[in-house]
Amino acid sequence: MSVKPRKYVKHSRMSKLSRKQFYGLIVVVMIVVSSLAVYAFFSQPDHGFKAAIVDQLSSREDFKNITFVKTANATLTAAGYAVTYYNGSGVTVNFYRGLPSRGYKIILMRVHSALYNGTEAPLNLFTSEPYSAEYPYEQSRDWLNIAMYQEGGEQYFGILHGFVAHAMLGDFRDAVIILMGCNGLDRYARSRTMLQALVESKGAKVVIGWDLAVNVQHTDKATARLLYHLLVENRTIDEAVNETMNEVGPDPYFQSVLKFYPNTAEVANYRIPLGPVRSAVAEFIVKPNSFACVSVCVLSFLVFNRRRFVFGGFRKKSP
Repeated sequence: MSVKPRKYVKHSRMSKLSRKQFYGLIVVVMIVVSSLAVYAFFSQPDHGFKAAIVDQLSSREDFKNITFVKTANATLTAAGYAVTYYNGSGVTVNFYRGLPSRGYKIILMRVHSALYNGTEAPLNLFTSEPYSAEYPYEQSRDWLNIAMYQEGGEQYFGILHGFVAHAMLGDFRDAVIILMGCNGLDRYARSRTMLQALVESKGAKVVIGWDLAVNVQHTDKATARLLYHLLVENRTIDEAVNETMNEVGPDPYFQSVLKFYPNTAEVANYRIPLGPVRSAVAEFIVKPNSFACVSVCVLSFLVFNRRRFVFGGFRKKSP
């Protein structure tokens, strides 16, 4: 009895991949997506969009917050800004002197600030430079002050409005300044001279800050959300400040809230310019869970359609 030879037919018109090729494809997809992420986070735009994180508070161990710094850096980078970080030890009198001339469009001042004797004008912006007889000219004109975290504690130089107006070099050129410390926009107008120096004398577009004392954990949390609304969602100053307060609420200890100066219609409706288009990938990554969601979707598509790609070649047909 003769046996009919078995016939072989193509399983599909589509070209098939072997198992190794299939899993290789998955690896390639993940490498490409990861490379885009790394590029977006670490490439620095060169279009003049620069931001600074001035972290004077990091000079104290109990005030350090690496998580906030990383979040702020990622959000700023996502908006197309080249970010420069200044740790606490670098925040000196001469650092403040040259700050306006460095061309930053956004400046996060994670800086301790306090009213004189805790209750009276003017407002001090703290340095990390120990107080001494240095800068006799500036001290003689009351542009610098003795700043202390607590009565009888270590003494540092404090920056007063006169120093901002007359000793700082250059111009802020419509920069957005966020004062993360206490009483930056004091509700009793005790910080008004500092605000006028930053805006009227040195050309800042807007200053955002707290109207009373604020806890360091609360200002970090609020500022991270404020940056998200300002840059990722690109809301107006007024919208971003209000939405941030709706989310995080007043400081639980001091009941302070965020405000902005000058409170004009032009400033309230101002949107911070975003950087180059190539920052779009980073913006996508910063948005909650978006990177993970797309990665899962790509992998799911490949896995659930593996029969269309794997087990290629020919399939035996029954006689």
